[in-house]
Amino acid sequence: MIKKTGFKKLLIGLTMISATAVAVPVVFPDVAAKTLDTVTSTFNSSDETENTSQEKADKKQTSASSKENKQVKESSEAATSATSETNQSQEATVAPEEADTVAAVETPVVEETIPQEVEPTPIATQPTLQANQLNINGTFISYANAGQGSGQAVIDGNSNMAATWGGAAVQSGSDGLNTHFIGHNPGIFNVLFSLTGGSVIQVSDSNNQVTNYTVTGITQVDDYAVSADGTDYYDQMIGTGGGERITLQTCINDSTNLIVFAQA
Repeated sequence: MIKKTGFKKLLIGLTMISATAVAVPVVFPDVAAKTLDTVTSTFNSSDETENTSQEKADKKQTSASSKENKQVKESSEAATSATSETNQSQEATVAPEEADTVAAVETPVVEETIPQEVEPTPIATQPTLQANQLNINGTFISYANAGQGSGQAVIDGNSNMAATWGGAAVQSGSDGLNTHFIGHNPGIFNVLFSLTGGSVIQVSDSNNQVTNYTVTGITQVDDYAVSADGTDYYDQMIGTGGGERITLQTCINDSTNLIVFAQA
């Protein structure tokens, strides 16, 4: 832009000089020619100067750009090198951990098993009859050989006990006689209501001799040993005959009694 502007001004100056030259007498042609040559030389010199300055500026700018590009390239290469070193460092740091992980996976951990002491399961022991006891469906009942003289007093004094009353006053599983036992309900003899035909009753005597008796009959009688159908069971209940057997009696209410017959 500067070069073109200077050239335009120079053309205007040349035009003005040419107009002036026409008015000059012909006797001075050398002067006009010299003047034109001077102006032309000045223009050419100025143009060359501007070209030289522009070229120097362009070279300087090119050199600066080249230097800047070189610095940028060096910085980029330095950053790339630093990143590479950092990655290598991280890989070197992580590698042992990965190795440990692989080793941990490949090597199974064996836990030591300590044998547990197993306590033996206790064997349930069945209770055994003691002397002068009855076992009725798993209920152990102590009794007293009291007879008719004191049998009622025994059970009145302790509702958890039974007593002999009729038949043979002393229980024996080998005398071949009937023994009549009484007991209270509510009280220990309420277990008689769980008996059915064929149930087994165990009775131990004073020598702890145990005899098994099987239920052969169950009935209900009033306080005179007579059933609802008019059958009199007194002798069967209180008598000693009939072989080795037992008779059990308890109250249902104030006027009715439950009677159980069992034979050895």
